[in-house]
Amino acid sequence: MKTKATADINIDQASAFRVALIRVHRQLRVRIGGDLTASQASALARIEQSGPLRLSTLSELEGITAPTMNKVVDSLIQRG
Repeated sequence: MKTKATADINIDQASAFRVALIRVHRQLRVRIGGDLTASQASALARIEQSGPLRLSTLSELEGITAPTMNKVVDSLIQRG
């Protein structure tokens, strides 16, 4: 059973983690030119890490639907 103090610590940790993620995201956008969306950057990083992937596998690994990943990939293709 969680105590109120434990719950407060978890909320504080989650809040601090969120702030840290936002800062990292901002730094990444600056370093990659800032014109890629988070989804595009994440998909590219996954492909770089894993090599060629089927769209369905990529969407599963990224935790988004195949139609959404299709839009992400299409947008990257249009960018060249």
